[in-house]
Amino acid sequence: MKTLKAGLLAAPALLLAACASAPKDTTPVNDTSVIRSEYRMDGVIFPAAKMTEVRYTRADQQRIDETTEFDSWLARKLTGNAESTVITRLDRNLIWEIHKESKSYTECPLTGCDDATLWDQIRSDMGGDEDTSEDEDNASSFDPTGGESCQLTAQKPVFKVTAKDKGRTINGYKADQYVVSLEIAMKDKDGNKDTNLITMDFWVAEHDAAINSALAMEKTFSDALYSKVNPLDRFVSADINALLASMLANSAELKKIGEQLSKIQGYPVSVKMEWFSEKNTCPQTAATEEKEDSASFDVNDPVGSLGSMASGFLSGIAKKEVEKRFTPTADK
Repeated sequence: MKTLKAGLLAAPALLLAACASAPKDTTPVNDTSVIRSEYRMDGVIFPAAKMTEVRYTRADQQRIDETTEFDSWLARKLTGNAESTVITRLDRNLIWEIHKESKSYTECPLTGCDDATLWDQIRSDMGGDEDTSEDEDNASSFDPTGGESCQLTAQKPVFKVTAKDKGRTINGYKADQYVVSLEIAMKDKDGNKDTNLITMDFWVAEHDAAINSALAMEKTFSDALYSKVNPLDRFVSADINALLASMLANSAELKKIGEQLSKIQGYPVSVKMEWFSEKNTCPQTAATEEKEDSASFDVNDPVGSLGSMASGFLSGIAKKEVEKRFTPTADK
């Protein structure tokens, strides 16, 4: 009887052990790579903003969620904090653009949607009835060399890649820092210089198994998309492609840039872009223009002054905001 009792107790113990040791199947039903990227944009040229992108990719489909949050009040009023979702389905030869605010979507072929241009959107926001011919004439007459009153000469651009730091933990990865910079300058006859400096701050990590797997999935998708939407494959042979690549590789300037960029090894886990501008050319001309601008502002009529100073495509938006912020209420 004791032997039988021990046997009865042993049976459920063995069963429980078998259940506990059975591995849980965590294999995804569909292999999907997920890459989340955050970017920071700063400087006096670009509107300061933070951008976030999340890409979900399979072999025949991809979803991209993007958000942009502007620091500037004016940028937010002009464009709003952008939020978009685009779904690409190679299996259906379609792209869907999701409009979250209106709870609607646009369906387009793989070649893309025929969206209105930025200029069309701006005109639409302003009512579309204003006469912009004068502003267009002014825009078309812009002279990057400074015009007759301030003749400028372009200097040779300076491109550099500089290793800055190593071995810091960035976004959960052990990463190294590289700064890519491009300096573009113009000089006047007296040697004064205008400088535009564009920098990209990269933190790159070594490729691990997870990164390689995600990138491989994205390459599979991008190759499949390219083969569907690229019409040149029917006309340009592999030999012609190789010849074009060789011609570019033989460019001395491109070769120098390529050699500099080859210093950056790894996958970028953090990217920050900044654009700085410093204007020193033709100080007398600049002082005259500044004096004229300040003279055009009437403290007794801030609404009218600011409205006229913000002429062009910003005038409609600026006037509304100026009226709202400067016109006193009945009790003030």
